[in-house]
Amino acid sequence: MDKSEYYIQMCTQATEIQKQWSPNHGDFFVGENGGIYPWIAHVHDSREIIQGVGVSFENGMPKVTRYIWLPRLDQLMEIAQDSGRRFENTTQIFFEWIKRPYQLMLGPPQKIFSSLEQLWLSFIMNKNFRKQWDGQEWQIIAPLY
Repeated sequence: MDKSEYYIQMCTQATEIQKQWSPNHGDFFVGENGGIYPWIAHVHDSREIIQGVGVSFENGMPKVTRYIWLPRLDQLMEIAQDSGRRFENTTQIFFEWIKRPYQLMLGPPQKIFSSLEQLWLSFIMNKNFRKQWDGQEWQIIAPLY
């Protein structure tokens, strides 16, 4: 599981992915103090978090907190799947994609990103949302897949 600052930055800015988060037992997220925590069903209440924003009360005052979901590799691979397409086909497209030139950075994705989570997140953002990572934020581009 990638817990690097770089992956956290990529996830933070991948708002399209963050909106898909429905907290489940075993999910990882960045809390309000910057720490990384596993989602534990009896400790956290998923009804309190909607699209990464949680509302709690302290001393009778509402407190809004932004949580950043750090999708695991299996979750990213699931998000990447297209309805009606076999898992093997999507995986083959992914392996072809990682070898192609990346428009916003020098080299192919397999040389640019340092973890499978970073690669699959980039693949999803490219395939589903026509965005690529420029090293600091997601930019809209023409799809390469």
